[in-house]
Formats: sequence, structure tokens, C-alpha cells
Amino acid sequence: MTMKHLLQALVFSLLSFCLFAGDGSDIADLQQKAGNGDIDAQWKLARCYSKGTGVAKDDRKAFEWFMKVAEKEDVYGQCTIGLMYWEGIGVEKDDKKAFEWFSRAAEQGHVEALFYLGACHERGIGASQDERMAFQFYRKAAELGHARAQYNIGMSYQNGRGVEKDYVKAVEWLRKSAEKGTDRAQRELGLCYGKGKGVAVDRQKAFEWFEKAAGQGDEDALIQMACYHFGAAGFETNSAKAMSCLETAAEKGSVLARLYSACAYFNGYCILVDECDDSIVVGMASADTDKSIRYARMGIGAQMREIRYISALLLMAGYCKKGDLKEALGTAREFPAIFLMTVLGYSALMSGFVLLMAILFWIYAKSRMGHGEGGPWCLFDFFSLFLLLAPFAFVSQAVLLLPLHFLTNGIIQMMLMFGFGILFFAIVIRRRGAYFRDAFALRTASAKTLLIWTLIFFVCMISLEVLYSWGCGVFGIKLKPQAIAGLFTSKSLSGFQFAFVYVAGSFAIPVMEELIFRGIVYQSLKTMMRPWIAIAISSAVFASMHMSLSFFMPLFVMGAIFAYSFEKTKSIYVPICLHCCNNAVMLAVIIIMH
Repeated sequence: MTMKHLLQALVFSLLSFCLFAGDGSDIADLQQKAGNGDIDAQWKLARCYSKGTGVAKDDRKAFEWFMKVAEKEDVYGQCTIGLMYWEGIGVEKDDKKAFEWFSRAAEQGHVEALFYLGACHERGIGASQDERMAFQFYRKAAELGHARAQYNIGMSYQNGRGVEKDYVKAVEWLRKSAEKGTDRAQRELGLCYGKGKGVAVDRQKAFEWFEKAAGQGDEDALIQMACYHFGAAGFETNSAKAMSCLETAAEKGSVLARLYSACAYFNGYCILVDECDDSIVVGMASADTDKSIRYARMGIGAQMREIRYISALLLMAGYCKKGDLKEALGTAREFPAIFLMTVLGYSALMSGFVLLMAILFWIYAKSRMGHGEGGPWCLFDFFSLFLLLAPFAFVSQAVLLLPLHFLTNGIIQMMLMFGFGILFFAIVIRRRGAYFRDAFALRTASAKTLLIWTLIFFVCMISLEVLYSWGCGVFGIKLKPQAIAGLFTSKSLSGFQFAFVYVAGSFAIPVMEELIFRGIVYQSLKTMMRPWIAIAISSAVFASMHMSLSFFMPLFVMGAIFAYSFEKTKSIYVPICLHCCNNAVMLAVIIIMH
């Protein structure tokens, strides 16, 4: 609902409150009494003209009769005239006159007029914009029990508008408004409990307030309820309820909910952000191309260009997935820029990647840069690896679009990307006359060696974890959990997907990462620099690839231990063993804790 519609509704609700309950009075009799100065008759006649009851609806005549009432110092009439000037109902819109009539009603203590004077000062309507003055008028209205004014006071304390920030007072006023049924206040109170602003963190109470706001149709609260029903914050997963919340918000006009719904029904999974802790929430949805098309079609009407374009892309993809090329081409004609960008983007990705492969193979075949420097590896291999993997990540993401859980899709993509890199360099080193086993140092290590290095690794990492957490606490640094932890415990994984993620994350991915980061990256760097420099650079690359700023230092140390164990034992089985043990234990701890 726009502000204009809201104000019109308030005008007529105010009229309904102020005026007579029945509509059966004789119009001629009313007109005679009103003409003789009877204020009650003037009220009723004004209402008849404003509603079209017994006479043709005429806002201008309604305004004239309300003005007669207002000029007799009737506070309800004065506030009504102020609202009619504000919205231009039956009279030309005039902000200054609206402010004047609100002021006259407010002088007599009219609570609605006090609220609108606050709104005038807040927005600079008919008066100078002054947040402090706005706060004062809102405060007066709030103390008289005005629910929306209480909400505004709470938000003023929360955001420091016209008053110093005070989260405790914000909660106090938001609660008063929420208990009177204000949906926005209920939603904000839910956020306060979810984020611990002004109150202790209590996700159950947050859930309860969001549920109340969602029950009244608040769009943002409905999206947050979808997060909860997808398993956020440990709540029971119910994908059907989650999607119902999103669809309700979408039907009420939320452009974000429309985009989320279109994506969810297209891919078979939904990615949301929990507003309370900014964590990623991933939920499963039954893939439904027809519903995806429906919500994408609704989304292309959004004012935000980004949402409109993404919705158009989903709409074209949905029609293509359904096999309806005629509609896909129709959407392409409707959004030619998106269609052209998509075609050119895919073509550029594929042709660019093929061209890059051809150039690299030519360099390895003809140039000295592609030759091993006294062994199977050279520094050029280090650069080639990232020249390949970066575009391959985009190509695989664009081509696959697997309708799987976000986490399983990401792991499959990572395995394909790392697997492609290993295969490429297996071909390269074979052309150099070396063997995979020798190039990647696949030499056996004794059980004693593996046990010693495992003990060293866990002692070092546990000590580092304790010190790192303590240091972050001392400096007030809040560690943000890795995304995989939230995704793994989001309760949206099926039994098979859960097992797949655990096995792949504990064994397949660590093996591939060690072959890439220690087998290729570290050994390539070591050909042209001292081992300790190669260890530092390869560990920094390893930590950066995990894209977790909070845990960069622990990941760097972990990578350094892996590389050092490899340097000392000359067997890549040692860092592979350490990496697999670490991931298996880490995922097991996450499962136990949640």
C-alpha cells in the first residue's frame, strides 16, 4: 500500500469514526438543518457527499461542509480538513494549509493531528524539516496512546532520529505499538529479539513477533518466517510453509519475494538471508517451472532495474526449460537487451575458454615457459592453473544450473573445477615425459609418520584456535562462521545429500585441494624460490580461495602446516591425510553442536 492510499484510508476511517453510524437520514432534511448551522447535520451531510450515500459522490461539496464544521473549532473537522489538504481530496493539494489545520487541531490536544504534525516536520511538508520537532510531536501522540506514533518513537530511538540512540527505550515503545497490533512494530520487535538490540537475544520470541506481523500480511515478516520454516536458527524445517510464506509476500507485492519464489521454483532450492544474524539460509523447494514463470512474470514489473532484469532472465530460462520457445522469444523481444547480453555472455564464456585452452596448449608445446625447470613443474604452471580455473568456474556455473541444494551444487562444481585442473596438468606433465605418480609425489608414508604429523597438526591447530579466539575477543572482533557451517546445518539437506556432502567434504574435496595447492601450486612456486617463500605464498592462496576473512589466519597456518609436512616427508599422502582428518572432524563437530 502506497503512502497515498494509506492516507486516503486514514481520512475515511477518521470520518467513519467521527460521523454518524447510520445512512438512512433524509437528504433534504439534512441539507435544511445543515444550512441552518446544525453542526451534526453538517457532519452527516459532509459524510454523505464523501461516501456517495443518498447523493452523488462529490469530494468538493464534502470538503465545503467539513470546512464549515472545522471553522466552528471542531477538532475532528480541523484534522479532517488537514488530511484533505494533504492529499488534495476535494480541494487543491496545499501542504502549508494542511500544516495549519493540523496545528489548530493539535492545539486542542487532538492525537491524530499531533501525529501528522510530527509527520510534517519529519518530511518537511508545510514546515521546515526538523527531526527533533518531529520527535516531540510523535512523543505527545504516543503518550496519548497513538499506536503508529509509538512505532515512530521506537524507530527514532533505534536509529537516532531527533534523539540519541537508545535501544532499550526503542524496545519499550515498539512493544507498546506491537501490543496494539501494529504489524511494522511487531516485525521490528522481532528483529530486536533476533539481533539482541535492547534485549537479550531470544530467537523464540523473535519468531513469535515475526509470526504476528506475518499474520497481518507484513511482507518483510513473511520473508523472515520463510527463513525460520527453512530451518534458520534451529527451527523445525517445513519447506511447504516456507514457500507458502514467500508466495503470500509475493502476492502482496513484495518484489524480493517474487524473485525468491521464481528462483526457488526454477532451481529447486531457495537462498535467503536471515535478517537477525545475516546468515545464509538455504531451503529445498519442489521444482515447478510453471510457478517459476508466473513469479518471474510478476517480477518484471518491479521498479528496481536489477530485479526486473533478473526476473526477465529467469522468465526466458523458464520458457526454454519448459520447451516453449515461442514464449521465450516473445520475452526476448520484450527485453532485447537481456537476451542479447545472455547470448553474448554465453558465447563469450565458451569461446573465450576454448581460446584460452588453445593458447595454453600452444605455449606448453612451443614456448620455453611451458617446460619443466629441472623437474616436472615450472612457475608458469602456477599462473596457468588460475588462468584455467577462474573462467572454468564461471563456465560451469553458467552451463550447469543444477536443480540441487546450493551446497551440493557448489561441491559438485568445485569437484569439476579441481578435477579439470588436475586432468589438464596430468596431460601437461605426461607431455614432459614425467608420470603422474612422480610429479604429484604419490609416495607411501609409514603409519608412524602419519600418526606423528596428525598429532602435531591437531596440537598446533587447537592451540591456534584458542589463541585466535581469545585475541579476537580482546580486540572486540566478532568472528563470522563459515557459510558451509550454516548450509550444512540448515536442515534442508535430504539424507542422501547430507551423506554426499559429508563424504565429499571430508575426503573427495581435501584430496583434490591437496593435489592442486600442494601438488601443483607449491611445487611450481618452489622451482623459482626458497621453500619457505613458496610455503607462505601457496598458503596465502589456499586461505584466500576459502573466501573467509574471519578465518584467513587459521587457514593460512593450516596450509603452511600441510606444505611443510609435504616438504619434510616428500609424500603428498601426509597433507592429504591431515586435510581429510581436519575436515571430517570439523564437519562432525558441526553436526554434534547443531
